[in-house]
Amino acid sequence: MAASDIGARARTRGPAETFRGLCKASTCGEEFAKSDVVTPTFLASSRCECQASLRAQLTEDRFVVSGSAFYLGKRENAPAHAIHPEQQVFDVGWLCPFCGRNVLRTFSASSLPRVLPSA
Repeated sequence: MAASDIGARARTRGPAETFRGLCKASTCGEEFAKSDVVTPTFLASSRCECQASLRAQLTEDRFVVSGSAFYLGKRENAPAHAIHPEQQVFDVGWLCPFCGRNVLRTFSASSLPRVLPSA
């Protein structure tokens, strides 16, 4: 299929139809149509050098769902990222919104407290 054919098909179809039309697998695109709800199950917490309390909610696979920071009665979003979450000992990095530092902390998967789902 030439590149010009792909462009012509993209103009006449919607994005999902174009994606399925170019994919070879019979179930291609179905994983994008499903809306899986991700619930955090673990909590990683630490302190920044500015003494802000950093928290990251993690999934069962140890991927970050959300990050936050708390300092002097004020809560802010703190972007967080898990580094090598597939390993037993992995890192979580935060960007502290109060001081601007990049904070990297090491955690053991077996030591993370489990978060109960809210009712």
